[in-house]
Amino acid sequence: MSQKKKQKTAADWLSEGYNLAESGELEKGIECFKKALELSPNYSMALNNLGWYTAQLTGDYEFALKHCKKAIEIDPNNYAAQHSVGWAYRGLKDYKNAVKHFKIAINRANPLHFTDLGLTYISLEKYKEALDCFDRALQIDKKFYKAWNGMGIVYLNLMNYEKAIECFKQAIKLEPRYKQAWINLGEAKIELGFNKDAIKCFNTVVEKIDANDSSVWFELGSCYSNLSRYEKAIKSFKKVVELDPNNSTALYSLGMMYGKLEEPVKGIEFVKKSLEIDPENEDAKSALILLNLIKDNLKAEGN
Repeated sequence: MSQKKKQKTAADWLSEGYNLAESGELEKGIECFKKALELSPNYSMALNNLGWYTAQLTGDYEFALKHCKKAIEIDPNNYAAQHSVGWAYRGLKDYKNAVKHFKIAINRANPLHFTDLGLTYISLEKYKEALDCFDRALQIDKKFYKAWNGMGIVYLNLMNYEKAIECFKQAIKLEPRYKQAWINLGEAKIELGFNKDAIKCFNTVVEKIDANDSSVWFELGSCYSNLSRYEKAIKSFKKVVELDPNNSTALYSLGMMYGKLEEPVKGIEFVKKSLEIDPENEDAKSALILLNLIKDNLKAEGN
């Protein structure tokens, strides 16, 4: 006689969804949370996870607010949901409400909750309060790399670049594939004029972590331009346009690079594309005037 297969409970679906989402399979995880809610519509953690991970996947912070607030209505002591609501408000740039909910969330000693509160204080330019939050996070878990990164951002904003670099390096030591820390380290190196070091940081991102981040390719192009390595800059800016065809800044930057190589006709072509996308781009307008001057000068010289 065969045994009847045991039906999954709402808690089973929640656990499975969490494990899938945390392993990067967000869509599968979200489907599990929906199944949990079919069985138990007022399951507070399932509502929270559905809102949180859907917003992680789609950027729909309003969806997160709706579901995570409902989770709090059902269970006011759901500190994970309080954190999720704060995170969603921060995504919507409503920093006052974000702080309110993060402060409730930190009633439970969780380094992520303190770190997100600290990041919100950075947005409000309250750097002392932000540092206090990151200190609290690191008291809970000295290896919480996101807190080290947040601390580095504070020092970057305070123009204490050496301290910022120390923090970003610590974050990377703890999590070598933490993209944002590599980007921030590169930004700090740029501020100190170390473009070659910054290039190493950005190359680490596009070669080992995320080859499709157009903003990092743009940073690479800017660094190569600062070093007068215009062919390399062109390759980087072209990659930006490949990933983000409507990036008007990358298009006029390409135009300027061709101007540096005394190829103004090619440059004018890219700048005109930039202006088609953003007719009010004053930098592109200036670039077009400059490239036409270069073109006329080369023509006068017989080139």
